[in-house]
Formats: sequence, C-alpha cells, structure tokens
Amino acid sequence: MIKRCLKIIKDIDPDFKPTVSIILGSGLGQFSEQIKNKNEILYKDLPGFPQTSVRGHSGKLVFGTIKGTQVLVFQGRSHYYEKGDCNSMRAPIETIKSLGCNSLVITNSSGGINSEYKPGDVILIHDHINLTGMSPLVGEIGSAKFIDMSKTYDLQQRKIFIDLARNKGFELREGTYIWFSGPNFETPAEIKMAKLLGANVVGMSTIPEVILGRYYGLKISVLSLITNMAAGVGDEILSHDLTIKMAKKGADSINYLLLGFLSHYQKISSS
Repeated sequence: MIKRCLKIIKDIDPDFKPTVSIILGSGLGQFSEQIKNKNEILYKDLPGFPQTSVRGHSGKLVFGTIKGTQVLVFQGRSHYYEKGDCNSMRAPIETIKSLGCNSLVITNSSGGINSEYKPGDVILIHDHINLTGMSPLVGEIGSAKFIDMSKTYDLQQRKIFIDLARNKGFELREGTYIWFSGPNFETPAEIKMAKLLGANVVGMSTIPEVILGRYYGLKISVLSLITNMAAGVGDEILSHDLTIKMAKKGADSINYLLLGFLSHYQKISSS
C-alpha cells in the first residue's frame, strides 16, 4: 500500500525528496499557498489515506519547495472521533518516513486552559498527556512498539521556534497538551482536572500522529494555536465554527514560524 503511495508521488515528481513534513490543523490549510512548484493529490487517491470529514480539513497532500526546503504538507487530518480509529493516520506517517523525511511538524487548534492565554496565542508543545489511554501501536507485532516517549518533542527544533519568535518580538510559550477523544467539548469539571494534571492546552487530535512519528523515528515539533478558552475558563459558547473563525486570528503567527523553521532547517538537517 505504501509502495503504491510512493509510486503515485514519484510519478508526479521523480526528483522529490522531502526532508520536512507538516500536518496542518483546523483552519490552517492556507499555509500551502506558500509552496513553489506545487503538486496536489487528494487523500482519496492515495491507498490507505483517511477520508477527512471535518470542515477545515480539506484532505489533500500538497508538496513542493518552501525556502529551499522540499516539504510535504498534509492539508487536514483524520481524528479518532470520526470513526473510532486511532490508527487512521498511519499511512500518511509511514509515507513520510518512506520518502526520507526525518522531521514532522504538527499544528493544531486547541482550547486554552491557562487563564493567562488568549485566543490567537501559539503554544509550543513540550509534553503531552494522553488522557484517552489509546495508542495506534496497539496490536503491533514485535518489541519495536515499546517506544520511549520521554524525549518526544525535539529540543533542537523547539529552540529554533523559540528563537524565531524572539526575533519577531513575541513570546512563544511552551506548554503541555492534553488529548480528549471528542467530538464533544470538555466539561468545566474535566478542564479543572486537566489543569490539576498539569495541562496548559486541550484538544481532540495530534497525539496519535505524535506516537506514530516516534515509532517511525521522526523528529517531532507541535505548534498549538489557541482558538478558544476551554470550558469554565471563558464565557463563550464552544463550537467548531468558533474554532475555524479564530484559527484565522493566529494564522499569521503560525505561517511566520513555519516559514522561518523551513528556512533554518537546512542548517540542522545533518545533525
């Protein structure tokens, strides 16, 4: 299945050898407009790729060059809550690895738990809490599935993002992401629990891709865009419409950080 995916991509561009892959979260798909020599493939045309059903996730693989770096961009993801499948992003992640990528940058939209945060802030994730307890590696054969998660979020890549923000004059705070399965939003009591556990932001995605990325040996970074304050922290009525609307507020910061990372990437790719 993965060989067929690789053939489809290579038939379009035989010389394409990406070093970085990016998964775009809700409402952040416009980043793909930065790609030069751009090619697009619908997920439905790639064997094993998930069919996205959530607004703001168009379900397209876009690839080309940004800032001198060949990049593979996923416009949207499949979520566990869509079909109850924690393993739905395996084919995309395995394709990343098979193409020779060694870095995976993930973006998502999240709810702010820390009252100091506000919608539009971007949080650099340095750890996570998998509250669901689910893993895409359940049922995997062999001992390779027992992966170490203690240094999941690459320190060198995080430093690049922090330096980029400092140069731009804004603070990029680091925080812990907690994964609830969704699709319903959390209750105020659940958010109080999450805060006690040490979480700073909450969301319904990302962690399955992170676990798979670690399994395939990728360096991982996650940028989380706060689109709303979590239940009980803010007064607004939570909805996916609000998520899409507010994602636009922080899109410029996400774009700046991703573009800057790609321009710096060649300096660290050999280390």
